[in-house]
Amino acid sequence: MKTALVMLAVLCAAPRAWTQSASFTDVPDRFLIEGGGFNVSADTSLRFSSARLGGTTIDFEDDLDVPDVAQRGYFDAYWRAGRRHLLNLGVARLHREGPGRTLSRDIAWGDTVYPVGVSLRGRMESDHVFGAYRFAAYRNDRFEIGPSLGFGYLWITAGLRAEGTGQSGVSLDREATTGSVTGDLGGYLQVWAAKRLLVRGDMRYIFVKPERAEASVTEGRVGATYYPWPKVGFGAQYTYTKFRYDRDIVSSELSGSYRYSGPQLLVSFAF
Repeated sequence: MKTALVMLAVLCAAPRAWTQSASFTDVPDRFLIEGGGFNVSADTSLRFSSARLGGTTIDFEDDLDVPDVAQRGYFDAYWRAGRRHLLNLGVARLHREGPGRTLSRDIAWGDTVYPVGVSLRGRMESDHVFGAYRFAAYRNDRFEIGPSLGFGYLWITAGLRAEGTGQSGVSLDREATTGSVTGDLGGYLQVWAAKRLLVRGDMRYIFVKPERAEASVTEGRVGATYYPWPKVGFGAQYTYTKFRYDRDIVSSELSGSYRYSGPQLLVSFAF
């Protein structure tokens, strides 16, 4: 009887012991909350057209001296919805304004023409709500890889302000705003290189052709996080995002391309 009880206790404890030993890391992965910031390198080329004037493509960094390096903060949350299902949601903001530059060419922006000699300041604001669904086509206790589907929404506001012109017909302040759903397809992988060292990366891209327009979204990042404690980690990653929306020349909406990329530091909390 005693032998049977001992054997029963061993059999009951075995699945629990196997589950513990099957996990390579002691960092929980049900939820991850991350936040960070970095100085991004930005490249902005936009056009605000009108049926009457057409439009001028403006390089905000080169033409208007808007900073091409600026601080960008972000917040990310990861939810392990199932063994093979990982959902990521986040938000990021990047706002910049330049000191201004005297124009060496005429610029048509919407229904306004800013002539040569005008001192013109530019500003660029973007807010991005983003996310991704990742499916682990293959997964073990240290490694997983599979397809990734990105989704989100990007708001862009671009404005021009003329200063000290004294000329009639020149609008002192003119801005354009656009918003667009973003979505892309690709793949991801993540590896526990050591018991508390997580290395991960993903890359997604899509190209579509709406009526009288072309659009593309490219997103990617790669990084590593080390957890000195099971629930708190610190890391670094490199991120790249590019959004392009080319509309018909007579469209009265904002169009062009917007890219930001660079390294960032992060802190991660695991639950």
